[in-house]
Amino acid sequence: MGHTFSIDDLVACCDADGVRGISSFDELTFGDYQRAFEARDKWAKLGWPLDRAVFVRRLQEIREIRNDVMHFKPDPLPKDAVERLRRLLQLLKEFTR
Repeated sequence: MGHTFSIDDLVACCDADGVRGISSFDELTFGDYQRAFEARDKWAKLGWPLDRAVFVRRLQEIREIRNDVMHFKPDPLPKDAVERLRRLLQLLKEFTR
């Protein structure tokens, strides 16, 4: 995201009140990236020929998978979890070249 947005662009939509004190991209959470893509002005700046709402829904699905893994949820992941991750990764690679 650093090629399209400055850290100030993302702080404005992810930490507008400055409570978290975000000063670098490394401090952004997955939820922060999701919020950035939800913002119509940020999305327009990307210029991607994708449906923003659909992309954000896919990010939500990936965020849930990520949280289940990182927080050691005892329930099994959906059978297609790895395939969902691969599809999003491929899409991101295609549009960030």
